[in-house]
Amino acid sequence: MAFSQVALLLAALVALVQSRTFNDIVKMDRMITDPDEELSPRVIGGRDALDKEFPWMVALHYQGRFVCSSFLITPKVLMTAAHCVVFGREPEDPKHYNGYAGTLGRDGPDTEIQFSEIIAHTEYGSGTEYDIALMKLKEPVALNDGIQTICLPTKDSLYEDMTAQVIGWGVSEKGGRESAKFLQTATENVPTNSLCGFIYAILGIPVTRRHVCAGGENNKGICFGDSGGPLVAMNETKPIAIGVASFVSRRGCAQPFVPAVYTRVSSYIDWVNEKLGNDASQICVIPTQTRRRG
Repeated sequence: MAFSQVALLLAALVALVQSRTFNDIVKMDRMITDPDEELSPRVIGGRDALDKEFPWMVALHYQGRFVCSSFLITPKVLMTAAHCVVFGREPEDPKHYNGYAGTLGRDGPDTEIQFSEIIAHTEYGSGTEYDIALMKLKEPVALNDGIQTICLPTKDSLYEDMTAQVIGWGVSEKGGRESAKFLQTATENVPTNSLCGFIYAILGIPVTRRHVCAGGENNKGICFGDSGGPLVAMNETKPIAIGVASFVSRRGCAQPFVPAVYTRVSSYIDWVNEKLGNDASQICVIPTQTRRRG
């Protein structure tokens, strides 16, 4: 194990021993479950995204209110977290949702999209896994410089011990409430799954190979409203969505030594292909690889 990982592990142990006990997780959907909660929609410790820098991003709204981040994987399908669309046992009615593509602002007014179908993983809710969903658009979006799709990894591709980009419209500061409505991004470390799993095991929370983690720096990372957004790695010049923002520990957002947890996209490629059928042929797929720091 590299020295940096050993140091992170030791620091995490100290921090967790000194903290209160945490026995569950925080899904980053407070703007859905608490209609009176108004939260700053930015990545904590991030920067403003540039125009057309992340053209696959879609701001997802539920009953007229921003709730989650999401991203286009074909002109007709976007991917997000299941907890953004499942509040009970079944997905919500797609007519309650709309989204804005080709925009830095969470509230548009750029290209508005409507949805015809929501497909959440049927195993979602049985634990910490399966937090993934697909949303089919009523009409495909027209691709241009401001609206594009993002590539996915092939089955079981492994990305760890590297850096990746987090992107979303989530809370920009701990306890923040002042609304800053523009897309944010930050570069995060992606630890090995074994290290992340060990940290969360101390908290009594299972992190498996179906997850990928990112973060662990104080005052930097994803938070409420970033749910469903991608964790993005680069393959030469092509961005790849390797994770879907899922949860943080009860310690809260952007805490030192405790990464945020994402659904690992490569673990669900077979599921995506099954649910999309012929539409899956439109997905840009990057060849299988194991990527780590050199």
